[in-house]
Amino acid sequence: MLWTAAVAFFLVIVALVVAAWDNVSSEWNVEQAAAQFALNHSPIEKISSHQVFTANQAQEVFYGTDAFGHKWYAFVYGDPFVVHAVPATGLLTKQQADAVASKSGDKPLSTHIGYLDTAAAQTFHTSVGAVWEVYAQLPNGTDVYLYFRANNGKAV
Repeated sequence: MLWTAAVAFFLVIVALVVAAWDNVSSEWNVEQAAAQFALNHSPIEKISSHQVFTANQAQEVFYGTDAFGHKWYAFVYGDPFVVHAVPATGLLTKQQADAVASKSGDKPLSTHIGYLDTAAAQTFHTSVGAVWEVYAQLPNGTDVYLYFRANNGKAV
């Protein structure tokens, strides 16, 4: 009886590990395909970092350099993939975006850069372009999402 319970427990653990692996590996496959798409369809030649932006649709955001050492963001999304590459020069850094959010006493909890295409810009009633999304806690304790233009820090 104890042997049967141990085997059943082991099989349940194996099933959970396989299910988790399938879930994680499918996400890695998307990220890997998006990274390759960014390398093939943007100026980025070497990727330095990656993050996910989810304001309007899931975007794989890659930061890297071109052949001349210039820094770029590549925003990859859609099915089939679309990429928008934006030079990082002239855009606020994450620290600057956090500072913009903090000016009114808000406490940044999480900060991500993303790209608003035409459809997303219409939803947000703003223009197309790169934005910083700051998940912050207001002084009264309420959690909110704040959006700032990545080039000038103005609220979206």
